[in-house]
Amino acid sequence: MVAALLQLQAHDAALLELETRAAALEARRATLHADRAALEQQAGQARAAAEAEQKRHRDVALRLAAARVELDRRVAAQDAAERLAEVTAAVARVEEGRRAVSALEHESATSRKRTTDLAHRAQQSAARAAAAGAAHAAALTALDAEVAALAESLGPARTRRAALAADVAADLLAPYDRVRRKRPQEAVVPMRGPACGACDTAMPMQRHREMLAATRVEVCEGCGVLLYASA
Repeated sequence: MVAALLQLQAHDAALLELETRAAALEARRATLHADRAALEQQAGQARAAAEAEQKRHRDVALRLAAARVELDRRVAAQDAAERLAEVTAAVARVEEGRRAVSALEHESATSRKRTTDLAHRAQQSAARAAAAGAAHAAALTALDAEVAALAESLGPARTRRAALAADVAADLLAPYDRVRRKRPQEAVVPMRGPACGACDTAMPMQRHREMLAATRVEVCEGCGVLLYASA
């Protein structure tokens, strides 16, 4: 009974190592996908910002063109005015039109510079995403090869685990699996004299002798591991 349980525990330790490696590979894969998605998102945001600013610049250009036409019309009206009141009003309207044109020219220049800057950033972001995409693709290919190689070991190991577990009594396998979920490296521990080999909790001498005589497995009252007595 104890021999079968110890054999299962030894195999579970090796299986745990394989599964830990598999989980690490999956974590690396998730990180690669997340990094690539983040760069693609950044590139998309940069492109959208550049396109939005280009549209804004076109709108400003249209407003500026309309403002210049209106200014020309006001200047012509000023030139045609004869009476003092008409001339005064026309001058005020021309000055207002010139201020509007000046403001739009400044807005257009600012938007033009911002459009150029954002387009440059979008190009850089797209280049980074493309370069990272190629690197990630190569890394994923290598990672897939590692995952495939590990899967060749994991499958048989899990099959072997099932076979070893079948050799352990059901009333012992259940507590073993329960303890192993909390202490994967130390579920079954030998006694150290009359005490637990994991936490040194002492066991009554009579019970220890009974374990030796019957090769029985007991639960440590201190830490909960499964104990067996070795001669």
